[in-house]
Amino acid sequence: MAQFGIIDMYRLRSELDRLKIEREKLLRLACAALVLVNELDSDTYESYEAAELVADCLNRLPDPVMTEVLSYSGS
Repeated sequence: MAQFGIIDMYRLRSELDRLKIEREKLLRLACAALVLVNELDSDTYESYEAAELVADCLNRLPDPVMTEVLSYSGS
C-alpha cells in the first residue's frame, strides 16, 4: 500500500482547494449564462445586465481555463 507523506498530502489538499475554487467560478459562469439566455427575449436592459454578468464571470476564470475556453470557441 502506498504511503503518502506530509508534502504529498499538502499538495493534494492544495489541488483540491484549487479545484473547488475553479468549480465555483464555473458554476457562477453557467448560472450567469442561463440568466442571459433567459433574458434575451425579454427586456433589453435586463439582457445587457445579464451579458455584463457573464463577461465578469469570464474575466474571473483562471488563465488555463480561459485558454481552454478560447480554444473551443475557435473550433
